[in-house]
Amino acid sequence: MPRTIKPAPIDAYVPELDLEDFRVRREAVKQLGNAHNAEGVPHLVRMLGDKTASVREEAIRALGKLMEPSTIAAIIQQLKHESEHVRNAASKVIMAFGVRAAPTLLAALKDEDRYVRGGAAVFLGKLRLPEAVEALTALIEDSDPYVLMAVCGALGEYDDKRMIAPLLTVANRDPATIRDEHTYGLGTLNARHAQQGALNKLWLLGQVEAFKRMINDYRGMYSLNNVVRGTAYRATHGDAAAQEMLDWCAEHPDAEVREAYNIATTPK
Repeated sequence: MPRTIKPAPIDAYVPELDLEDFRVRREAVKQLGNAHNAEGVPHLVRMLGDKTASVREEAIRALGKLMEPSTIAAIIQQLKHESEHVRNAASKVIMAFGVRAAPTLLAALKDEDRYVRGGAAVFLGKLRLPEAVEALTALIEDSDPYVLMAVCGALGEYDDKRMIAPLLTVANRDPATIRDEHTYGLGTLNARHAQQGALNKLWLLGQVEAFKRMINDYRGMYSLNNVVRGTAYRATHGDAAAQEMLDWCAEHPDAEVREAYNIATTPK
């Protein structure tokens, strides 16, 4: 049987949450998590709004110890914080909730913030829940490249031919309908990033024409050698579509593509 952790009192830590020194607040938050006391949940949720990123990060970790499903929505909102550490902490806790987070993640797909929408799409893709496909597919009309990249990645996680149609919709969209957006950690994203993301997943789903478009029109946005090497690997394992892609590379008019083919198919 799993060991039961007896909740500890939290009264000594609550007053410290409002002190000026962020180090004191952060330590108090940490101790609330270590106490494993459900009475600390509302206090920790409040600390998700702290002005200091490291305090928020510690609050997320503490909530991850308590694993109270009612806190998922508040944790998801931390995906839009400018601190990578805060976002990463939130991501880890959300994934730890697993399928219990699904209802909140589905609702978050309609959030006004692009990081929340995109993050929710990523997590739902990792869960691969059949009931999430319709809601994810609805997001292919989003105008934000960050969200579209996340949705394409999520649909690709299903490894299901039924995802080809929505991915093609993104790949074939009028670029003017997708905004240029600056994104934390990724610089400025645009329509080409979103459409290359769709083509990449279509390649993995065996779509030869998508592979050709990716090679001809989107080179420089990925490692050509890695893509051709991956295609060669699949071809050697009986993937007929991959073999067709590989044969096309062998006859490509661009020497760079032919060289990638030679590297991928030369025995080591």
